This record gives sequence, structure tokens and C-alpha cells, in this order.
Amino acid sequence: MAPILLPANRQPSRFYLGGPRIFAFRSYTPSGPNEPEDWVASTTCCHGCAGSKLGMTILLDGRLLTDAVAQAPEHWLGPSM
Repeated sequence: MAPILLPANRQPSRFYLGGPRIFAFRSYTPSGPNEPEDWVASTTCCHGCAGSKLGMTILLDGRLLTDAVAQAPEHWLGPSM
């Protein structure tokens, strides 16, 4: 299986500091000092955001990763054991 490119999935401002190294790694300009998270291949939303897509990975084609996995589980997860 070829690597799958995932876009950055930075989360909104948090109550704790962090993020400069994530921004440097991705060559992004930080928008604030409290963005310490970059979720990779997330299939869940942020705590307290049930019913929203906040935190969920959106693939380059615009689909949610959860939808893509549901449509083709063997492609994403491998054959059933």
C-alpha cells in the first residue's frame, strides 16, 4: 500500500502552551501560543464537540477519514483476520 498523504489537523487554541515545534516542522506560521496539538489520522472529534467534525481528519478529497474507512475497511485497515 502506498503512503497516504494527510493534511495537517491542528486543533483550536487550548488552555495549555505548545506548538512552536509543530509549526516549525510543517513550515507554518503560528496563529497563537496555545496550539500544541496536531492530530494524525483522527477518527474522533474534540472533547466537548460531539456532533461536530472538529478534530476529525478530512482527507485531501474532502471526505472524513471515518467515512473512507467505513466505505473501504480492507483498504485502510487490511484484511480481516
